[in-house]
Amino acid sequence: MKLYGPVGKLLVDISLCFSQIGFTCAYVYFIMVNYNTMASEIFGKDIDRNYFAIFCLILFSFLCFVRKIEVFAATHLFADAMIMLAIIIIVSFGGIKISNDGLKNDVAFINQKTFTDAIGFSVYAFEGIGMILPVQEITANPAGYK
Repeated sequence: MKLYGPVGKLLVDISLCFSQIGFTCAYVYFIMVNYNTMASEIFGKDIDRNYFAIFCLILFSFLCFVRKIEVFAATHLFADAMIMLAIIIIVSFGGIKISNDGLKNDVAFINQKTFTDAIGFSVYAFEGIGMILPVQEITANPAGYK
């Protein structure tokens, strides 16, 4: 069943709103856990995760006022380069580890201590899905957006 007209558009907009809220919550959790881990592992500081969440709230609140995404074009290129670098490093070190130690089966299937972190990471991995419909709508009707 397809819904057309204002009711269908309203339902799509509501679904996108809840989807974006979910992605944002998962993203904040992802950043909060990673920065907390980085602070404790690299700097030896045990900082409460809530401070990182407040930092994200402030940062994202200001980023919401940016109306033209083209402003972030350079940072997108930098992010793509960092993703490629991370993939190369992970594959390289993984290959070196396997070549030195061989394949081992001593890794637990589920880490009972930190398995909840995987939920946020998994949701964050699908963030692109929630961007497809808004981007399609903007590109289909560029005059409707300023």
